[in-house]
Amino acid sequence: MQQRLRLLLDQQVIDQRVYDFSLRTVELMREKGFSDPEMETFITHLCVSAMRICRNEPMQCDAQHMREELQEDAGDEIFSQSLALWQQIEALGDIHYCPEEQIFVLLHLCTMLGKKAND
Repeated sequence: MQQRLRLLLDQQVIDQRVYDFSLRTVELMREKGFSDPEMETFITHLCVSAMRICRNEPMQCDAQHMREELQEDAGDEIFSQSLALWQQIEALGDIHYCPEEQIFVLLHLCTMLGKKAND
């Protein structure tokens, strides 16, 4: 995973701030029992999302509507676990995720947690 992030940094897809945040997130996710292959897509999207925020170019969507649909689709337990994990992740850096970007991160977390719950 570190090589993947290093490549994104070297190709200037992400900056040092996002790289450092992403590495801390990878470590946290490993502590939570996620393997690199399980979190690969999530980490990539987290990086891209963070860069959009840093560039002041966040996604535009109806975050509230998407949040309601995600909670319904994932179920209350998985959604709550995703929110709790997201709070831990967001605290690892100094990038403030707006609701529009946060919902996409939550979508990936719900997917990963849902897969773990079904294994």
